Amino acid sequence: MIIKALSHPFLALLLTIPVSLTACSQDDTRTPQALEQLTTTKECRGCDLTGVNLSNANLEGAKLNKANLSRANLEGVNFRGAILDQANLSGANLSQADLTQAAMTQADLSESNLTGAKLIGAYVQGAILSGANLEQTDFTDANLLGITVNPSDLEQTTLKNAILPDGTVHP
Repeated sequence: MIIKALSHPFLALLLTIPVSLTACSQDDTRTPQALEQLTTTKECRGCDLTGVNLSNANLEGAKLNKANLSRANLEGVNFRGAILDQANLSGANLSQADLTQAAMTQADLSESNLTGAKLIGAYVQGAILSGANLEQTDFTDANLLGITVNPSDLEQTTLKNAILPDGTVHP
């Protein structure tokens, strides 16, 4: 199977890209096609990227509206200015990710790991963060209006000038 995969031009090209793709399922043809689209255009609206490993990738400005990134390894990814509206990021590892100025309206971040992530100025309105690990997450200047989260989980975050779930502004 490996010899066959290496003979495919797209897969051979991916082996030269400094992004780990080890989490891709060989049985899911949607994931390699979606990865090719994402790596070449930084656009993959509605794509199925379930469980992929994109750790430390540069996806600045990527358009991933309604994409399925559940259980993906997105540790250290640069998502600055990315559009992730209504994306499924449930169970994803976003530790140390840079989501500065990202649009994440109604994104599902339930059970995700956002330890040390930067969401400075991010627009997270209406997102689901139930069960997410928010330790040392920076929400400075972020819009958190209407998010679903356990209020005690926000105690371990930076909220300077953030619009809180109830609409008040944190000092």
